[in-house]
Amino acid sequence: MELFGFLFNILFSLIKLAILGSVYASLFLIVFIIYNSINPSVFFNHFLKNKIKAWFKIGALFSVVIFFYSFSHYGDNGFGIAQRLPLDYRKEIFIGNDGAFNYEPFFIDSFVQKEEFVYGKEGVYPDSGENYKPDYFIWNLETNEVNTFTEQEYLELFAKGKALSKNKFKSLDDHYSSYWFSWMFFITI
Repeated sequence: MELFGFLFNILFSLIKLAILGSVYASLFLIVFIIYNSINPSVFFNHFLKNKIKAWFKIGALFSVVIFFYSFSHYGDNGFGIAQRLPLDYRKEIFIGNDGAFNYEPFFIDSFVQKEEFVYGKEGVYPDSGENYKPDYFIWNLETNEVNTFTEQEYLELFAKGKALSKNKFKSLDDHYSSYWFSWMFFITI
């Protein structure tokens, strides 16, 4: 079943890459044509002599650029099984099939990011028991230091000392959706 999902993901990504390349090539070609009608140029006249060939060249160029950008820190969405949410300072949060994951010492349930700080609430491990109360944390992305707190009030006091605003935590799914299904959807595969 995972192989089918992986192959579907590859097929979807290739189709999306072709569509994005085609759309951007069409827009770029329209801009070329409008610019050439306003300010004629030998280069543009030669380039636009065969519009279909120019469209394919521009589409291929955009497809290659989008393909390589999709492997950068901010463009990689975790192709395949695990989802990836990039943060600042080359840090990231991975979301696996079992829900919340990553920063080594703990699972992340929900969080808010403000500048170089991520503050939030730990998730509950599947085998942690009924009496387990998750801690709150502040993760300094610049120094990679994590401070944990047992009560939310301590977290809020610490956050005020670091000039963090009091925001509501969002789940990992909300952060993932707001990052990848916003304008990033139109520049990554």
